Amino acid sequence: MTVLDRELEQIAALINDLRRQSQAAVFWAASSAHLESVGRWTEQHGAMCTVLQRAQEAAYSFCMGCLPVDRASALLDELGRSLPENVVAQSSWICADAALRTVVDATFEPGMSIEYALEPVLGRTSEELFGFWQVGRGDVEDEEVAEIMAQPEVVSAIEFCRWAVRRLAVAGAPSAAVLEGLRARAAILTDR
Repeated sequence: MTVLDRELEQIAALINDLRRQSQAAVFWAASSAHLESVGRWTEQHGAMCTVLQRAQEAAYSFCMGCLPVDRASALLDELGRSLPENVVAQSSWICADAALRTVVDATFEPGMSIEYALEPVLGRTSEELFGFWQVGRGDVEDEEVAEIMAQPEVVSAIEFCRWAVRRLAVAGAPSAAVLEGLRARAAILTDR
């Protein structure tokens, strides 16, 4: 188990301990930040982008306490039909899926989906350090992952996740101001 695996497990447990609306808020914020960072993709894939934006709007409504489960279920079905090829758009898509699945499935524990929220910053950092997007490989995985995890942008992204959980735990039910603060700070998760 790498240092990243342990970190993901810890953050996942913290997310799973939050109220359902707060769990969804973590993934709504990540999905929103990732979608904002893939401008050209959104121009080229209008229909997929529309589905993703509708899913994000529904997740936001759930966070605010006003989303019927049947609407979330229908949107979740739409998300399940395809997956973008762009890695950052995929992360946005999967985070939106996690937010909506939190609405639809009372047994779903979304915590480990945090890996997808972090994937763009981890992948970009790996690419900058080692020349490839994949995080860690073979017999040097532990060393590579440790080096990735020590980079300031990754440290900041991990800290954002921990901050978001603390903020949501204190807030109880998320407000519009809390959600906007999360979305703004979630930009650290992107691959820019």
